[in-house]
Amino acid sequence: MFIHAEAFWYEAMIETPIAEEISEQDRSRRFGEVLLVLYCTEKVDDSDPRGTARLAAGEIRKYMSKIGRKPIVLFPFAFLVSREEKGSASVAGQMGPMIAQELQGDNPFIVPFGWYKKFSITSMGHKYSVHASRVQVGTDS
Repeated sequence: MFIHAEAFWYEAMIETPIAEEISEQDRSRRFGEVLLVLYCTEKVDDSDPRGTARLAAGEIRKYMSKIGRKPIVLFPFAFLVSREEKGSASVAGQMGPMIAQELQGDNPFIVPFGWYKKFSITSMGHKYSVHASRVQVGTDS
């Protein structure tokens, strides 16, 4: 899910068993205008995570062609799919860095994986400010 946000803020509150280690600096961040990308992985993504990351980066670039180039924030958000559809935690934990690598010139920030987070989003409110997209290797998305 893409949100063209006027402002975004998060605070990592509770560590889960699969949480990545984070610095005190990364525990909380505030951003001005950004493209917020909420993403999750599904079981089907476990077979080709690199291909999924490549497709996701393509969708992000396509969306930015509508709203203009913005700083990108990648937010792991497992709640976009049901428990039964979720991919492995190991692939999910690496998806943010893999998408970031595909977007190398855009230097996206990755919100910490595996933490329950408090967050606030202020959407820009124009016709392209919220968009949902689903990519899957081997399909036309």
